[in-house]
Amino acid sequence: MLRHVAMFKWKDGVPDERKVGARDALAALKQQVPSVVEYTVGFDIGRNPNNWDMVLVADFEEVAGLESYFANPLMNSASDLVASVTQKEITARVQFTF
Repeated sequence: MLRHVAMFKWKDGVPDERKVGARDALAALKQQVPSVVEYTVGFDIGRNPNNWDMVLVADFEEVAGLESYFANPLMNSASDLVASVTQKEITARVQFTF
């Protein structure tokens, strides 16, 4: 199995409804991208002000499934929406096998 994790920080001044829209666009990918095995996206609970604001955890059977996910137009559209409300240059990403 392969896990992809991405953590995001909001841009200053982004309204809550745009944050929810970005989260929901990502969450919808669980049903829209066939290579996704498991998929979770959510907001930080605000316990620590140094935490990231939103996280995505996606599982795939193999690297080919991850590459298919990244190539999917629906994922690219959701990614563009997320990039419009987050500090893209500091987004943390990691992929690992488990």
